[in-house]
Amino acid sequence: MHVDARAGIKVNILCETAQSNLDSFALIVCTAFSLWKSLALYTDSPSPIVVVLSGSMEPAFHRGDLLVLNNRKKAVDVGDVVVYNVRGRDIPIVHRVIKQHWTNRGGKDKQYLLTKGDNNPTDDIELYARGQTYLDRQEEIVGLVEGYVSSACGGHEYDGS
Repeated sequence: MHVDARAGIKVNILCETAQSNLDSFALIVCTAFSLWKSLALYTDSPSPIVVVLSGSMEPAFHRGDLLVLNNRKKAVDVGDVVVYNVRGRDIPIVHRVIKQHWTNRGGKDKQYLLTKGDNNPTDDIELYARGQTYLDRQEEIVGLVEGYVSSACGGHEYDGS
């Protein structure tokens, strides 16, 4: 009977430890989610941090670099580096704005952008949705690059060059 009591205590300790670990994990997940959502609200970007997936922006950015985005700037300038999503695809593309123009439809100004990777020979028209020649600033731009953390070393504020 004495042995059964110790086994019961061990089971209780294991259950309490498992519950404590589960509570800690849930707290970490909730904290990370809250931080992500807070950053998204602050930057006005649904994805305030993205990872560079290709070499198309070398030498400015390399595969694995983390980019910090901000989408509060209402107009984008030629030379700004933006992250955009192509309609129908969920892969963010990081490229530089090489042309921009405005249209006024129904009394509302809209900005359109043409982009290109620094390391690419041509503009991005072939990457856009079929029949599309410019990106809609309000609809397709996820954010502008404000800073980055290099996969090779520490963080940097992006100066646009």
